[in-house]
Amino acid sequence: MTALRMHWRLLAPRPLPRRRAMAVAALTGTLGVGALSAVAQPAQAAPNTTIRDGLSAQTAAASCWEIKSNFPEKPDGIYWLQTPTLIVPQQFWCDQTTDGGGWVLVGRGREGWGFGYGGQGKSIDVTTPTGQAAFAPRALAARTIDGLLDGGRVDALPDGIRLRRATVTNPTTAGHWQESRLRLGDRDRWVWAFGGGMSLAGWSVNGATKPVNGGTTASVGTDNAYQRISTTSASAEGYRPGFAYGNTVAGLDNTSSYVWKTGSGRAVPFTQVYLRPKLLSGDLTYSNLPDSGAPATTVRRLPDNASKTQTWGVSGSANGSGALFDDEVHAFTQATADRMIVGGNFQFVENPTAGRKVEQSYLAAFDVDTADWLSDFRPTFDGQVLALATLPNGDVVAGGEFKTVNGRAVPGIVALDPETGQIDNQWQVQLEQRSTGSRLFVRALAVHGGWLYIGGSFSHLSGGGSNPAYARNAARVDLQTAQPDRSWRPAFDGSVNAISLGNGRVYLAGWFHNVSGRAAERVAVLSAADASLVPGLASPTFSAKANYQQAIAVAGDSVWYGGSEHMLFQVDAATFARQTTNITRRGGDFQVITPYDGLVFASCHCNQYTYAGADTYPTTNTNQVDNINFVGAWDADTGAYIPDFLPSGLATRAGHGAWAIQPDSRGTLWVGGDFTHSRNGTGATQWNGGFFRLGVGDNQAPATPGNLATRRTNAGQLELTWTASTDDSGRALTYEVIADDRVIAVKGGVSAVFDMPTTTTNYFVRAVDRSGNRSATTAAQTAP
Repeated sequence: MTALRMHWRLLAPRPLPRRRAMAVAALTGTLGVGALSAVAQPAQAAPNTTIRDGLSAQTAAASCWEIKSNFPEKPDGIYWLQTPTLIVPQQFWCDQTTDGGGWVLVGRGREGWGFGYGGQGKSIDVTTPTGQAAFAPRALAARTIDGLLDGGRVDALPDGIRLRRATVTNPTTAGHWQESRLRLGDRDRWVWAFGGGMSLAGWSVNGATKPVNGGTTASVGTDNAYQRISTTSASAEGYRPGFAYGNTVAGLDNTSSYVWKTGSGRAVPFTQVYLRPKLLSGDLTYSNLPDSGAPATTVRRLPDNASKTQTWGVSGSANGSGALFDDEVHAFTQATADRMIVGGNFQFVENPTAGRKVEQSYLAAFDVDTADWLSDFRPTFDGQVLALATLPNGDVVAGGEFKTVNGRAVPGIVALDPETGQIDNQWQVQLEQRSTGSRLFVRALAVHGGWLYIGGSFSHLSGGGSNPAYARNAARVDLQTAQPDRSWRPAFDGSVNAISLGNGRVYLAGWFHNVSGRAAERVAVLSAADASLVPGLASPTFSAKANYQQAIAVAGDSVWYGGSEHMLFQVDAATFARQTTNITRRGGDFQVITPYDGLVFASCHCNQYTYAGADTYPTTNTNQVDNINFVGAWDADTGAYIPDFLPSGLATRAGHGAWAIQPDSRGTLWVGGDFTHSRNGTGATQWNGGFFRLGVGDNQAPATPGNLATRRTNAGQLELTWTASTDDSGRALTYEVIADDRVIAVKGGVSAVFDMPTTTTNYFVRAVDRSGNRSATTAAQTAP
């Protein structure tokens, strides 16, 4: 059992509900076992007699509260803190004065809070607690705050969340500050998603308890003045949120006022956010490393949040519409080792950096490694491409709303040479729409088990010289001959938007209510043998009575489906029993689901919040809110949301988000929709025409440092030296020095000097890369 879980039980002895337990499991998997505890060995540490005054990394305390309890005379200031979950000692600002002291500052600033999971700025910036230099918001990452709680629950904090807000533009006395407390309801780990509206168990202002009256962390109050806390983003404040008062409070729009206000908006005061975890070092669980050291630990591999650099993309609307469903990119398929085919409603391929803009509507090819446009692939379409697939013979099959390709009538579906874009005359399927008043289009393609499955809106199809066969809105054709399978011909009364296969079944989602005369509301599970509805399954559930489903995917033993209203649900693949649910706000219908590498990636036209456990819309009956930025990731097995995955700097043309998510053979994730910008690995905002790419994350541990040695210096101190480690990333490493049971220093070089220990101590060193992967430690060196 890790130190995190042992201490979690001390703080919250009641059993976790299943969904909470899954979230904790996902948290553990994301960080890696070694990231949760400085050591992972069962041997219990001997009593540690170090004086934990927080004045150095070697004497780091468990909390500001511990320092205040043991050293009441200690003033406000910067102290070193450390817990098994935090792993390494770090510096934090402690308020040792207010209400008995023991408060740790986790964020501060005026207007412009990002309220993101990764915090804001650098952790060291938060140690500047006040003054005009502190007006730009800075906040600790949620992972760091969870470390300060040693994995304890946020709703178990007896003093809640403390907000210290300025009440005047130039505060000079204690009376110019307001003290508020927020106590959250059911909330396990920390998030900054206050605007998502987490429910409150209580709140107070200057010690006076206030009625909640349905208020949340988004907005709670009893007036429109000082008895109000609002964290939402609004145009009246230029979308620069903070911990606002009501709009009747005065303020100034300048760089020196502690209460900022512009126009008729709300007044946003300079605010400090404090927590008071009452942790004592003696109550925490550290374990001694054996003399042989500890093994390497790795983090869960996630795509990078920063996009890969690219200069080419797509732009314009070829059909003249920029509405939802008519976005720039709708589909990807990797056709060859170096070629990604991109389909959608774009008119041009473009490179603004080079000043190039070439008309190439609806379908284009890009280099897998660089995303540069490949100009040898030049098919011509007269309508948008909505689905793509690559056949075993190498052909690219495109489906969509087109009628002609390269001047030839091929309504809805066509097979092309992946290098030239020419039609493959040897493999063609012909679709027809004989239903009065219905359009012909293809929205879903899936290759599986010798068949190409086709979903959309059509009534008949033929291929390979066969006569037309009736198959309404879904069918399959032989991969070799293109002939339709006449034994697999369902009849849907509405269009099919998505198809996924597994477990001998075909899973479909769309606008339909019935299939082959039997009820199948928006989601259907058909036998892969004969297209009959699979009997005995639980009925699918939805977030609202009026809905449609746009995406469905098999991921291991689960099936995920999503669409309106704002829903993404996980069910058991065998029984269709519901497992997990998610609702997004603001905006939010899900449009694509892609399982990959033990994760499920999904996208919606949403860029604010997702609510795990919510199953209705617009009401979200859960406090498990997290940030989402158009694209999210979930654990494929547990269904737990992965908050660390949050692509940065995304901007869109119309807020529609992604319609296509596709990993390539290098592990890069291609994401396409109406995207216009992202933030790349250099931190710069870059233009992204329709799509962006996220590189594969690092989960390889560095090599073990070598030749750890100790010596007594002339000054009587202890010097440790070691030889440098190497890492596959090629980036600089840091080194953690461990004394017996915990990290006591982090170094950028290959030596460290400490006071000579007074008792026999085992020292170890390990390398850490920027992703948090840790090498195996060296074997122990003993001193004195």
